[in-house]
Amino acid sequence: MTPRPTTPDAAAPRSAPGLQDHESARAARRAEMTRSIREALERLFAAGHVYTDLGVNEIVAEAGIPRSTFYVYFADRSDMLREVYLQSWRTLGRATQPWWDLDGAADRAAVRAVMAALVWTYRPHMAVMAAVHDAAAYDPAVRELVDRLMSRSIAAATEHLQRGQREGFVNPDLPPGPTAAWIIHMCERSMHRYVRTLDPSEVDPAVEAITEIVWRTLYAPARD
Repeated sequence: MTPRPTTPDAAAPRSAPGLQDHESARAARRAEMTRSIREALERLFAAGHVYTDLGVNEIVAEAGIPRSTFYVYFADRSDMLREVYLQSWRTLGRATQPWWDLDGAADRAAVRAVMAALVWTYRPHMAVMAAVHDAAAYDPAVRELVDRLMSRSIAAATEHLQRGQREGFVNPDLPPGPTAAWIIHMCERSMHRYVRTLDPSEVDPAVEAITEIVWRTLYAPARD
């Protein structure tokens, strides 16, 4: 069968400027809605509420969003929580990228700066991230998203370690893949179970500790 040619008219709806503008505006509104809901969840959690006890009515009331508007942008609570998690994860991803960008010129101070930025960026998101990880225990869609993003982080860490070994600034004795998995899972679990319990005065010693672990494990041996 001869393939049906794609005509300009057939392709137009996909690339029409009006449609692109509409989709872009909807995405912007959904992002703003997600931010409002995330901030509402953080206030509710700070007041002692737990995610499993919160319904859509309580969440939208705190966020100042009509229930009907909520369902324009989210299919249900699970969809909402996944989008909130994605927004927080992107913020944390921007804080993590300088780690993957380290090169042979990086010293311990550079590693510490990266660790400090990562910890302080996580702190405002810690209650929401805890809710997401709790929900992952019973919500398959949330669990799939968490697993997928963790795998993405491990892949980025693996690529950094492989590059570092090629360029001579990462410990050559470490297997990149398993090391990346340990590092990412260790950091994620520590953020979730340890960093979120710290008083502000305890954060700097915690940053110093993780800096020492990362520096001496990944980078210092390559300088010997």
